[in-house]
Amino acid sequence: MATIEEAKTAIVSTAQRMARSIAYSREHLTGAALETAASIFTTANLWALCILFAGWVIGTVVSGPIGIAANALLVAWGLYSSYEILTELFKNGKEWAVLCYEAKSDGDLKVAGAVFAKLFVGGLADILQVVILHRTFRALRSKINNRIPPPAEVEGFKKGEATAEPKTDAKPPEEKAKAEKPKPDEAKAEKPKPDEAKAEKPKDEPAKDKALTERAKEASDAAKDGLKDAVVDGAAAVAPSHSGGSILPALALVGGALVVGGTVALVASRSGR
Repeated sequence: MATIEEAKTAIVSTAQRMARSIAYSREHLTGAALETAASIFTTANLWALCILFAGWVIGTVVSGPIGIAANALLVAWGLYSSYEILTELFKNGKEWAVLCYEAKSDGDLKVAGAVFAKLFVGGLADILQVVILHRTFRALRSKINNRIPPPAEVEGFKKGEATAEPKTDAKPPEEKAKAEKPKPDEAKAEKPKPDEAKAEKPKDEPAKDKALTERAKEASDAAKDGLKDAVVDGAAAVAPSHSGGSILPALALVGGALVVGGTVALVASRSGR
């Protein structure tokens, strides 16, 4: 004959396996179904439902000596009355509950989790939403969590799990600025070399210099010829026509011509350089 303590251990261990299998069901729930699961399976709701399911599957489906002890324990805990509101839930979740009770490994619990996800989207979610709002269940939830606190590994679903933020390839502003900044080698490559700058000088530059030189030479020769003529003409013009006349004006005129002519020749010479 199984003892009450053995029944308690069996119920709690089965409830833990059930909670773990429901956690594995996340992998099979998406979108609205996952959001609904998050609204139903808070830690308090999840643990209370698993304890009730475990007590029911052991006391009713497994039966035998352990079943009798489990039913006696549920009565002592004041949970037996829950069967009236949970009959439909137990009926729809029987397959999953038996898999959890018989599970021997995490692999078995993952299989049970996949079955639970299928049942959840197939109508079990609607039943659970009604159950968790029922006054009787809320009273039982408080009683169960106070008498048998949930183990640390039992954790409810978190809201927002179905809406993960999309990934993006956009780089942060700092990285983008670094990517756009030219490398030192690239900046050097863009700077023209001294030889290349010289090579870009127009090919007709020497011809222009030669033309300017010839033009300056011509101007210099013309200035010299003009100087000679000015000296001769000036001397003749100012030669004294009578005795005793002063030659100072003539010398001044000739000197002025020499200065002017020299200046013209100097300017022409500098222009030709």
